[in-house]
Amino acid sequence: MNILSNREIALVFWLLSFMIYAFTIKDVRKSFGKVVKNFFSRQIQAYIIISIIYFGIILYGVNKIYHLNIGLIKDSILWFCISGLYFTQKIITNKIKDFSIVSRLKDNITFLVFIELLANTYVFPVIIEIIIVPISLFVFIFYDVAKKHKDAELLMPIINKIRMLFTIGLIAYLLVSFINNPDEIVNYNSLVGLLLPVVYIILYFPMQYVQIFYTNYEILTVVIKYVFRNINKPEIGKYLLKRVRRFVGFSLARVEQIRSCRYYFWHNIDSYEEVDFCITCNRHHIDKRILF
Repeated sequence: MNILSNREIALVFWLLSFMIYAFTIKDVRKSFGKVVKNFFSRQIQAYIIISIIYFGIILYGVNKIYHLNIGLIKDSILWFCISGLYFTQKIITNKIKDFSIVSRLKDNITFLVFIELLANTYVFPVIIEIIIVPISLFVFIFYDVAKKHKDAELLMPIINKIRMLFTIGLIAYLLVSFINNPDEIVNYNSLVGLLLPVVYIILYFPMQYVQIFYTNYEILTVVIKYVFRNINKPEIGKYLLKRVRRFVGFSLARVEQIRSCRYYFWHNIDSYEEVDFCITCNRHHIDKRILF
């Protein structure tokens, strides 16, 4: 039994080709050194190691419930590398704008379709796959590139609808195929392979929540300390941090609420009473922002 299909061989071929070409460029080699150096920083390593351990536990549990074959294990690892670690990188760089189960599922629609086409559809000979893979990659990467450009904003609703319809159609096809041929192992594995990422998103969500909460809370803490140290009122800053800790609890929304000064400009606080008033305004959603 081959570990890699022709499609996966083609994918590896293009990946290695791209890497070899990239390393022929001097600037890329220099940048790569900096990336490696940053990668081995303690904070990033901690995030990645914890993520790997957590996903390993999830994968172990899923494998205990449903004995995954080599193909599904590959799909699982691919999901973690593309979706799990990529999202962790966005958390580290503080680029998360919307964080919820729904947003995570939406972000993974493209991935679900890509994985299904990559791993579970008809596989052509290697030469044909080498031609098909870059075209397929271009189509699916186009969405991520397009949504970052203002010129493509008008196209995004259409792209989203096509993407959603294609995914729904693919799921429907697999369901119908499985119902009509319940004994056909290919259809069953395809269906499981399509649903596994959804399971992983749900099970992995708590870890991502902890990571993004910790990142945002640390940023808030550093900013508060910096601001009140600069105005020579560190004790008020400490008191504000104490009240903020009690107020936010484990709520990411409340951390963002304080960070964005949604109800009170805490930068202007110069007494303990104002700290208490700031927390009261945030707790009861009373807008008392004063512009200077």
